[in-house]
This record gives sequence, C-alpha cells and structure tokens, in this order.
Amino acid sequence: MKKIKNQLGLVKPDKLPAGATAKSEQKPSTRKASNKKQAKQRKAAKLKEKKASKPPKKRKQGGKGRPFQPKPWEAYAPKGPNVTSYTREELEQIVRRASGAANRRLKRLEEAGETKGIYKRALGMLETQGRTKFSGAVKSMTRTELVAEYLRLRDFLSSKTSTMQGIKDWKRNVYESLKERGFTGSQEELSELFDKYMTKELEAAFGSDVVYTLLQTDNGRPFLQRAKDAIDRAKQTGESQTTALSREFNITTEEQAAQILAKYFGG
Repeated sequence: MKKIKNQLGLVKPDKLPAGATAKSEQKPSTRKASNKKQAKQRKAAKLKEKKASKPPKKRKQGGKGRPFQPKPWEAYAPKGPNVTSYTREELEQIVRRASGAANRRLKRLEEAGETKGIYKRALGMLETQGRTKFSGAVKSMTRTELVAEYLRLRDFLSSKTSTMQGIKDWKRNVYESLKERGFTGSQEELSELFDKYMTKELEAAFGSDVVYTLLQTDNGRPFLQRAKDAIDRAKQTGESQTTALSREFNITTEEQAAQILAKYFGG
C-alpha cells in the first residue's frame, strides 16, 4: 500500500537531517575535486617545464635598459684581420654585414656633430670613390674592389672613436691628460677649443698634430687665433690661404708651416 501511495505522490518524503541534501543535489565528491586540482597542477608544471627548456629570446639593442653595444671588427671577420685568409664568399658576407654597421655609425656621428677624426678620414676615403657611404653591393664588385672595401671597413670599425661612447671616452682621457700637464679649463672649454681650432684650414696649414699641441698651451692658442683670423680674412677677399699666412707672419711661402713654427716656437 505504501508503495502505491508513493507512486501516487500521497506519501511525503522523509525529512533529511539539517544541512544534508538529496543525492541528486549533492556537490561532486572530494575525490573528483582533488583529481581536477591535480590535473591542473600537472598541466601548469608541464607548461613551466616547456617554457624553461626554450632558449631566452635575444633582446634588441638600443632603447631603455638596452644600451647599444657596437660589435668589434672580430665579430665580422673572425679569422683575423688579414684579408688573404678569406674566400670571395666570405669576403662578400663580411663586407655586406660590416657596411651596414659602418653606415649606421657614420650617421650617428654626423647627427651628433662629431665630424672630425675618424669620421673625416672615412668620408675622405669614400669620397675618392665618388660616394659618402660604405657599399654592400658585393655581387657587382671584383675581388680587388671587395678587398679595398674590406680594408676601408676594417680601418673605420676598428677605431674606438667610430662610436659615440668611444669619442666620449677619448675626450675624457685627453682632458685628464691635459689637466696633468697644466690645462686649467673645464672639459667643456676643451671641447670648444677643439671645435674652434681643429679646422680643415688650420690642419691643412700646420698639420693636425701641431694644431692639437698648440691649442693646449697658453702661448699656442693666441698663435692659432691669429692664423685663423688671417685665413678668415683671406676667404672674404679671395686671397689664397698660403699668401695670407705668409703676410701675417712675415715669411716666404716656401716651407711655410715649418718657418712659422720655427719663428714662433723654436722649431
């Protein structure tokens, strides 16, 4: 009878204890939840292991926290500086890679106004070829042309002052050296002296080494200023630099630089 009543819905279900739920409403078992958690942990561990096994990505140079590190010449020519060590194919690879790096350095120096020293020498070499950049067009070059470009690139990229950091280091070293020899100005004042007197006209007249030596001394700087003024006047009047300097220092034009230096500095 009770079974029939149950089927007809006439018997109320027994009350469950407080906090209990019907079987159909119960939460997944603790074991099932634990299995899911373990599966998740295994998956996370596998991902971590996979990530750790991958080689770290190379960070690009330049930008915040990634200072630019210029490559030494050996990075382009690993067999050594001797050009005869390389096949044509190897020379092509070296010149192609190195020319791009060299042109970027030229651009940085030019943008910073550092157009003396190695920049000037490199540009002078390139201008004899009718260009202002190093060439990476290796397929159109003969081996002789490849070798010549290799040597130009080696000369430029091997110079520490082909980079901005190298120039800063050089200026600091020069300044410290001059301070030890009695120079009393600041590093900024020394830079101004270089900009003022290391001109192509004065270097052509006396040589860069002589100009460099004279600008460091108290009696050398007035001499350079006098020579510079004479050259500037010659530019305005169209007079030759040689004639202007000869008249200014009252000497003949033959062996002009040597005579001027001997007259004013004893040799």
